[in-house]
Amino acid sequence: MNSKLLETSIHNEFGDTATLLNYGARIKSLEINLGAEKRNIVLGYQDNKDYINDPYYIGATIGRYSNRIEKSRYSTQNTEYILSSNEGENQLHGGPRGFDKVYWNEKHKSKEHICLEYLSPDGDQGFPGDLLITVTYSWEADRSLRVSYTAESTKETPVSVTNHSYFNLEQSVNDIYGHFIQIGSEEITRFNPDFTTDGTFASIINTSLDLRQEKLVSELVSSDDARIKLVGGADFNYVLNNESVVILQNSARDLMLRLETNYPGLQLYTGQHLGGPFKSYRAICMEPQFYPCSPNHTHFPNCFIGPENSLNKYINLKFKTFNIL
Repeated sequence: MNSKLLETSIHNEFGDTATLLNYGARIKSLEINLGAEKRNIVLGYQDNKDYINDPYYIGATIGRYSNRIEKSRYSTQNTEYILSSNEGENQLHGGPRGFDKVYWNEKHKSKEHICLEYLSPDGDQGFPGDLLITVTYSWEADRSLRVSYTAESTKETPVSVTNHSYFNLEQSVNDIYGHFIQIGSEEITRFNPDFTTDGTFASIINTSLDLRQEKLVSELVSSDDARIKLVGGADFNYVLNNESVVILQNSARDLMLRLETNYPGLQLYTGQHLGGPFKSYRAICMEPQFYPCSPNHTHFPNCFIGPENSLNKYINLKFKTFNIL
């Protein structure tokens, strides 16, 4: 297993560049060519060594299970699995040594893509089965960065792998208040005070959380909605359907990001808990994934893989630039 921090860049014909690190299989920078400039639109540390103790999951691949598993346990086939806790009694983003805190091996790469691989052993963070996971970053012909996940396990195990990049599409503004956000969703998973879910859904139609029509992030986070006030911003799992898309635009509207995925949910997080060297609301996370606590709620979309079935999920980040006169 490689234990040296390595950096690799991939490029497309539009002049865009994604720089990846093998530690946490993460996106370090994502530079989009706007003609007059190349604009980095994701948060990252100046010194790669700072990723080793990063508490914010900056740009990282998250797993085995993104988001929370209540009380760090679940049961299946008459067996209870006790997982490693790292947020009170709950497990968050795969545990204290999740996929963001390990070195991945390079499987293959070219100018436009790179594939990284990690073998998570049976019992890792309490999860059963030897899990072989790959993440592939590839530039596509339609100017999208496709993030693809495949995984196989020797035992039945829950898997929900995502990317935790923080986006800011602005040229020089250090917050996301002026961004416009749109999500094709009519409900969220209802959440407890510790951000786990009770297994039910809450309609958001015609509420402050309704983003079916684009809304300024400043309007969203300044809402009087009790859920916004409780969270201190946005940190909700939006329920997606097959036609759902997420669109993010900056205040100048010279850059648009369109996100598509085959995951059933998307966690929207406005970065209100970021701290040094960053600041609150510096950037926004859009994390496609299975619903929080899915291993404990059998009516949620099935997040389990095993010897008979594998994981095959993707996040497609499509960019469009506009010439502003």
